[in-house]
Formats: sequence, C-alpha cells, structure tokens
Amino acid sequence: ISRAPTGDIWVGGDVVPSSGIASFNPRTHRYHYYKYRPDDPNGLPDKYVRGLMVSRTGDVWVLFTQRGISRLNPRTGCFIHYTAGPKSRLNSNDVQTIYEDKAGVIWVGTNQGGVNRFDARTGLFSALTTRNGLPGNNIFGITNDNAGRLWLSTDKGLCRIDPQTNSTRNYKITDGLPSNDFMLNAVFRQKDRLFFGTLNGVVYFNPDSIRDDTRPFPVCITELKVMNHPRTLTDSVMTLNHDENFLSFGFAALSYTQPEQNQYACQLVGVDESWVQAGNHHLANYTNLSPGTYTFRVRAANSDGVWNEKGASMRLVIRPPWWATWWAYGIYALLVGGAIWVYIRFYTNRIRQQQAMELNRREAEQLKAVDELKTRFFSNITHEFRTPLSLIISPVEKLLHDSQLDGPTHRTLALVQRNAGQLLRLINQLLDIAKLEANQMTVSLMRGEVTEFVGHLVESFQPMAGQKEIRLTYTADELPQEHLFDADKWEKILTNLLSNALKFTGTGGDVTVALTADSSPASAHVSSVSIRIADSGIGITPENLPHIFDRFYQADTSHTRAYEGTGIGLALVNELVDLVGGTIRVDSQPGAGSTFTVMLPVQPASADAGAPAVMLSGMGPMVRDSLPTVATEAAGSQPIDDQQVPLLLIVEDNAELRDFLAGELAAAYRILQAADGETGWHLTLSELPDIVISDVMMPRMDGYELTHRIKNHPDTNHIAVVILSAKTAHDSRIEGLQKGADDYVSKPFHVDELQLRLRNLISHQQKLRDQYRRQFAQPDLPSPIATVDDAFLRRVYELLEAHLNDPSLTVDWLADKLAMSRKTLYRKVHS
Repeated sequence: ISRAPTGDIWVGGDVVPSSGIASFNPRTHRYHYYKYRPDDPNGLPDKYVRGLMVSRTGDVWVLFTQRGISRLNPRTGCFIHYTAGPKSRLNSNDVQTIYEDKAGVIWVGTNQGGVNRFDARTGLFSALTTRNGLPGNNIFGITNDNAGRLWLSTDKGLCRIDPQTNSTRNYKITDGLPSNDFMLNAVFRQKDRLFFGTLNGVVYFNPDSIRDDTRPFPVCITELKVMNHPRTLTDSVMTLNHDENFLSFGFAALSYTQPEQNQYACQLVGVDESWVQAGNHHLANYTNLSPGTYTFRVRAANSDGVWNEKGASMRLVIRPPWWATWWAYGIYALLVGGAIWVYIRFYTNRIRQQQAMELNRREAEQLKAVDELKTRFFSNITHEFRTPLSLIISPVEKLLHDSQLDGPTHRTLALVQRNAGQLLRLINQLLDIAKLEANQMTVSLMRGEVTEFVGHLVESFQPMAGQKEIRLTYTADELPQEHLFDADKWEKILTNLLSNALKFTGTGGDVTVALTADSSPASAHVSSVSIRIADSGIGITPENLPHIFDRFYQADTSHTRAYEGTGIGLALVNELVDLVGGTIRVDSQPGAGSTFTVMLPVQPASADAGAPAVMLSGMGPMVRDSLPTVATEAAGSQPIDDQQVPLLLIVEDNAELRDFLAGELAAAYRILQAADGETGWHLTLSELPDIVISDVMMPRMDGYELTHRIKNHPDTNHIAVVILSAKTAHDSRIEGLQKGADDYVSKPFHVDELQLRLRNLISHQQKLRDQYRRQFAQPDLPSPIATVDDAFLRRVYELLEAHLNDPSLTVDWLADKLAMSRKTLYRKVHS
C-alpha cells in the first residue's frame, strides 16, 4: 500500500485470476483498476505483485518477483518495464524492496543483486554490491536518516551508505545487533529513530548518536622472521647476510575496539611501488630479496575506518656476498689488467713467431717453385702420353668392330686394347696425383642414387670376376632419397679397391661389397655411407700393413713378383678419401684376405637447394653435377628482353633443375617457368612460346597430357615440345612421341646435347618461316593453299582468298573468324 501526493491510495495484490493494482480516492470512494492481462504487452507483465511505491512525481513503481519493475504514469495509463540485462540495466529481476530518498532518487533492493540506483535523467540503473563494500547482496529493506545517508538491511548485517561518495560502513552482531539476518521490508522510521526487524527481534537506534572512533592509536612491528626463524627486534635497523633474504614481518594496531576489524596496509620501499592493502592480515612475506637497503612501513585503520597515517617502519640492510664486494671488484680489475698484460705479451710473441714463419714461408716458396717446375714437367710429359694412346685406342676399337677379323687377330687386338686402357688408367692416376699435389683437385658434388651408383660400379667388374671364376656379390641398405656426393672421386676410389680385390683373389675366391647408411644423430638424414670391400685373397702381412697407402710402396719386392702394380693406386685412394672428407680402414690377415672399409660423407639433396644442378651421363648411375662454388656464364647472364629471341617455357616440378635449366638457357632464349603441367598449359595458351621443355611426372597434369593438349589445340599445335624425363624405357619414349613430342631427352643428359637439340628445332622452325616468307615475297606464284600442310595456315589462306575483294577486311575480323584474340593471332602467324 502507498499513498500518492494527490491523496489517492494505491494497493496491489496477487489474487488469481483478477490480480493487479488499483487506486482508491478517499474523497469519492471510487476505485480504478489495472489488472493483469496476458494478451496485453503494454499492461502489467505479471499477476504476482510483490510491492509498490508512489514517487513524488506521482509515478507508481510496481515490483514483481521475477519480472523486474514496472513504472505506471497514472495520467497516461502507460507502463514502462525495467528488467535485468547488460550494462546500465537492472542486475537482477528478483526485486524485493524500493525506496525514494530525500533527493528523489529511487533505490531498488534485489535478491542477490545488491542495491540498484535509478537515474531519472537517463532512465538507467547503477548497482552497488559486495564489491563496493556491502555486507551482502540480498537487500531486505532501505531507508535514510536525517543526514541523507542510506541504511540497508541484508542477510549479513546492516549497512550504511553515503550516496555522495558511495562509501559504506557495515554493522553486525559484534556491533550490538541482535542478529545479522533481517526481515523483508521490516523497516520503519520515526523522527530520529530507525527500526529494523530481525530474526531475533527488533533493533532501533538514533543514527546521529553513532559516531566513528577518531582517537589516535599506535601501530607496532611485533615480529620479524628471517628464513622462517624469529629474529629479536633490538634496533630500527637490521643487517642481514646475502642468503638471509626470505623475510616475514608481523605487526598490530593498538586499537582495541573490535580489533578483528582493524585494516592494514604495508610497503617495502625498494620492492613495492605503492602501499599494498593487507586487509585484516597481520603478516607480510617477502622472498628472494636482492642485496641492498630496504625500508618496511606499515599503517593501520581501526574498526571505524580511521587510518593512522604515521604507522611504523624498520630499515633493512642485506649485505652483498663476498664476490660482489668492493674489494672483490678490485681483484677483478687486477685480474682483467693482468689478462690484458698477458695478451699483449702473447700478441708480441705471436708477431715474432709470424715474422719467423714468414721467413720460413719464403724459403718454402722457393723450394715449392722448384718442385712446381718438376711437377709441371711431369704433368706435361704425362699429357703427351695421352695423345699417342688415343691414336692407338681409337683405331683398335674400330678394328675390333670389324666382323671379318679372324680369331687370332681379334685376340691380339683385344690384348692391345686392354693394355692401352691399362696404360691410360695409370696415366690418369699420375695426373690425379699431380693435381692433388698442386691443390687443383676440388670436390665436385653430384646428385644421384648412391646405392644405384655403387651397384653399377660393382656390376662393371662382373666380367673380370667371371674370367677368374670369382664370386662378386653386392649388398646395400636402401637410401630413401637422392643425395649429393662426388661421383668422380667415388668412382676412382671404388675402382682401385675393387681392382685390387679381384687382382689378389685367386680362382674360386669371394669378393663382397656391402654398403650401409649412417644417420646423423641430430636428424634422420643420412650423413655418410660405409662401403666395405672384403676379399678372400692372399692378405697383407702386419709389417707391410702400415705402409700400403704410401706412394710407390709395394709389398712384394722380390725379384719374382707374383702380382703386377705400380704402388700408386692405394696412395691415390687414401688422398681422394681425405679430399672428400672420408676415412678408410683396412683389416687383413695373411692367407685369409683383406677388408677395406671406406666411410664417405653424403648430403641430402635438399640441403643444397640453392645450387645449380647439371645432369650428367656416366657409367650407369643417374647423377646431377652440382657445382655450388663455380658460377657458369649462362647462369650469371642477364635475362634477354629482345622479342626476336625465341621464347622458351620450362615445365618442371623440381625447383633446382628448373632454375638450373633457366640459367643455362638464358643466354640464348627468353625463359618462362612453370612448376606443374596445369600452370604450364595456361602459360602456353597465354604466351605462345616457341619451344616447351616438359618433365613427365608432375602434379596436377603430367607431361604426356600437356604434350597432347599442346599438339591438339589449334592455337598451340605449332609449338615444339621436348620431353625431358628420367623414364628412359623404350615404352616411355614411344608414348611421349605418340603424344606428338618433337624430341625426347632422357635423364641424365648432357647440357650441350640439349642445347644442340633445341638449336636444331629452332633452326627447323626458322626454315619453315623462310619458306612461307618466300611465298609471300613472290606474288606471281599460285596460291599456297595447295602446298601448305599446316591446318591453321590453310584456314587463314582460305579466308583471305575468299574475301580479298572485301574493303572491310581487318585483322579483328580475321581473329573473330578464327575464334582467337588479336594477340594470339599475331603470335601464331608470326610463329
């Protein structure tokens, strides 16, 4: 029930089904009803009215249990509903009480939502909860005193709020209340007294008689613990060691009115930038403090919130360790000075040594110059041997291919060929030793299958093993990918070792070659391979074993030598193994055979992704010569912009090979690149290159399909296609040529051979262009329609012949008739 400023009495109820609110006019004794209707969205939102209040403005505020608040304007009869929602709305729909203070501000008490303040200017709410100092969020009653302060009864005590500052002061049983639990809307004000109903009776008091305790009180530091051990407080300054840096302070405020409600704030100057609120805790802990000077300060507030600003303080000094004292730094300075002096002495001695070494170097250079003259003479005379050997070997090979030779002559010529080849190998070994001495032999990495490479080398010795009835076997671990290695050095190393193994193994013996992979500890990649060559030959005696890698050393020095040799093969092997960064080990027993174990390094092919790759053909293994330290002239040349230079499209999914081909061919062609067949096809349609070089196995579209599309599309069927693939089988070549490829080059390949093939294709296209130009240049010749073979040109000639008399004949008209763009027509006719 609430009385309006006009004198009307407003009542509300929850009588079903005609519940709602009503106004009663005492003068006329008439009622006016506002009933709940479910189908009226502008009426009351609920039939259960929890309470109501008429404000000074005459608006009627109606409270509902779970539907928030409604405000009725009696003059218009319109309702405004307020419900819980996002920011600036009610924070709970379960409203319990409402109050209008002296300033006309509406306060709404909620269940578990605290108190909500209504701003009449904006129509929005702001809430005060336990975060703002309320003892509880369940508000049972609201009233104010003569000073304008609000008093709120909750389920956890009584709260006083200053509406101007929103500061709070809470009272509980310890302050004299009969209970902390109050009754709903059990609040009454009579003049200077406030009455509140609790679960343990009624409490009333005069708010003006409740005053805060402002008497001064001291604050004391009562305890200090160092490393969790109590320390006697004898002075205002405490000195501690560097390892006594875990501290705990105890303190207390000497205010005995409800001391459990005293509040504290502390600060360790040097660690805390500002005061740290400790609540009603009496302890402050600090850990792992660095050496230095600190001041601990503490202040307190009594139960009425009155702070003692003076507080208490204590000064702490944590001494540094001995290695951080001033005298320790002095020793450090002396040590640094001594180190500088030692370094100066060392540097001067080093300069003297360098001067002595320079003198020795000059003497060595003079000796080296003399030695180089000998080496140059030796190399030159060795090179001179190669010319007559070539003139011997080439005619002998030619004669051996003559089928009319009789048996003895053929055997004689074969004997000449074998010995000439042996002499050539010896000369090559001598040249290699000369290069090693002159430091002119460098590591030349190649890309290929290591297992297959070694297998081909072993396979080439099978005829020799068969002649001596020796069982030559080869086993190898499977390597998952291609690797970079110096195939030339490997071939010389393994050829010498295999040749020696077969030479010193008797008839019916065994020679085994085993290849194993060694993975790097830091990754799963293979970092080196071990090649073990074992034979069942005569073996090596212990006294000869340390000298077998010496140049020109021969274990058999008797006048009746059973095995021929020069003593340079194993020496060359040892130096080549050192050159590539490998190791070699030999185990042998006289009469039981010898075992040579060679450890040779390899690199994953992806580890040298930036180096150019060159395809080489050799004894059988597929290798790509990768010379990262030598830049070719073509790779370093600038791209060609001349439109008259042939345009070349390289379609290859291997980025290294694609970049290498582009670098090698950039000197003679304008280059386009594509990483897969689909991209290559679109570039072919848009750019119309003169030649397309395509791999076979590529993502999205393979080389066969790309060739088929190029050769069967009217815009591109004139373009030459060269297939470049590692598929060397006869069926693969036939399939590529059936798709229309102009040439098929198998990997590994010689770059100069590829350049010649491309040059021949360009020359063929140029000859066709010259032929067509001659036809245009001789107008007296008959129409070329009957002589041209190209279907596209035939169609162009037919259109021109049929419309020569048409004055509107243009290039655009011709392109439209041929179903292509003007740019494509120009490029195709030009090609």
